[in-house]
Amino acid sequence: MVLMPRRFSSRLILLSSITISLLIIRILWTRPFPSATSFSTLLKPNNTVTCPQSAVAGDTLVVLRTGATESRQKLPTHFKTTLRCVPHYVVYSDLDEEVEGHHIYDVLGDVDNDIKNTNPDFHYYRHLQTHGREGLETPSGPPAGGGSGGFGNTGNPAWKLDKWKFLPMVDKALKHRPEAKWFVFIEADTYLIWPNLLEYLARFDASKPYYIGKHMYISNVLFAYGGAGFAISNPAMRKLTEHRAARLAEYDKSTAEVRSESRTTLRCLAEQSHSTGPVIVCSGRL
Repeated sequence: MVLMPRRFSSRLILLSSITISLLIIRILWTRPFPSATSFSTLLKPNNTVTCPQSAVAGDTLVVLRTGATESRQKLPTHFKTTLRCVPHYVVYSDLDEEVEGHHIYDVLGDVDNDIKNTNPDFHYYRHLQTHGREGLETPSGPPAGGGSGGFGNTGNPAWKLDKWKFLPMVDKALKHRPEAKWFVFIEADTYLIWPNLLEYLARFDASKPYYIGKHMYISNVLFAYGGAGFAISNPAMRKLTEHRAARLAEYDKSTAEVRSESRTTLRCLAEQSHSTGPVIVCSGRL
């Protein structure tokens, strides 16, 4: 066997790498790229969209959580892209309003009035209900764009209010479409790949209580991170709402004390497991 000198071998590898790179660049350079017009056409409401066909799609309710500070900036993109293929969805916020012809529901209306009138987390909510969207422009209103997210700006009044939305949102989503087999929760800055989600959920038995999402830890507490999106099966949703309804004051107190709504959700799921049977917590990106 003839061995090439190490210096010659290194030069040969380098030359081969350069040649391959130049070839790839030439191929990409000579291929026509889509024009800016073709990309903008994809966002036109009347443009024909081919949506994935799946039985899971009709059995799934996508629940989008947002806030008045960000809804008009972020929701239109969802309406023009991902949600165009979602047959059933609902949007919850801290202000009842219309955005590009879509109704946005106030999810906090049924929270105990004593809490809304006295808890400092609701100062912004009271301001918003009194002044409407115009209240966002006043000095006491929160800065635009800081509506939701489990790890947002803790000094933002809209962010403080956000943790109160989830458990009431679960109740309202179940009432909105009680026959749904899956409830998928996302936020206004969550990027949802709808075909992948449908294929992933099809692997699970929706008749069992599932809580599926990207796992995270806070002080050794495991939960599904809301910003990445997570799914709850119908049986788990019913267990969650029934368990919370029987202990409403307790969970209101717990929500007031915690930093993240996801921890309150996990605690509610975990505690009801001891009384009505386990919820299967799956770790994985949707």
